[in-house]
Amino acid sequence: MGSTAKIEKISFSRLNKTEFQTFIRDVFKRLPLAEDGSAPAIGLSKEFVDEFRAVVHRYSEAVRLSWSAPQTALLKVVDQERDKILTGFIARVMLTLQSPIEAERKAAQALALLLKGYRGAAYIPVMEESGAINTLSLHLRDEKYAPHVATLGMVAYQEELEKIERKYGRLVREREEYWKQIRAIGSATSIRKRLEELYEKVAVMAVAYNALYEKPEADDFISTVNYLIKRTRTDYKRRKKRQWKKKQKEGNADS
Repeated sequence: MGSTAKIEKISFSRLNKTEFQTFIRDVFKRLPLAEDGSAPAIGLSKEFVDEFRAVVHRYSEAVRLSWSAPQTALLKVVDQERDKILTGFIARVMLTLQSPIEAERKAAQALALLLKGYRGAAYIPVMEESGAINTLSLHLRDEKYAPHVATLGMVAYQEELEKIERKYGRLVREREEYWKQIRAIGSATSIRKRLEELYEKVAVMAVAYNALYEKPEADDFISTVNYLIKRTRTDYKRRKKRQWKKKQKEGNADS
């Protein structure tokens, strides 16, 4: 008569990303693999093991790459910086319209006509603002306006505006590349669902092969998986306890 060892049930829906990732990774690491990459002691083909390995890796990458791209927060900061420079540039020109020096007044008047179409540009959608700044930069470097910028001593303003816009554009491109990586990997939710399916097959096959053939490798694997399940439950309970304590502490602070 074969072994009656069973693998305990585990509720994946309760686990957060870290708990699930740690559990499923450790289950894979403990597969009783043969030299050819299969796990015959628990009835798993090399093709199955290879897929399991690949999906575990994809899930790790998906968890590492969050949909909340790190560039997003930086883009907000850089956008605020370029808003200050742009509005400062325009304000400086408008103030110089009252300059007692004729050359400055004329330079300011020429630039004011150009900047009329850019007032409020700091408050339009960010990508439209990028287009406006890039167009403005081209105008300011044109021979029609460049001398006026120099007369007002505002070349540094212009260069700083162009510099901050290049930084903004670079961050936008980096974020697009970041999202491209995530799309190539797939969502963590869909990958996790596939891993749950793969794990269920591993559990069923391990118990079935152990019952039929009583392989020591299968028995050891079942014992190890049960240990991992117990450890994962403990980690989950500790996390929930910490969350409860934090909530109680915050409640007491508000009262």
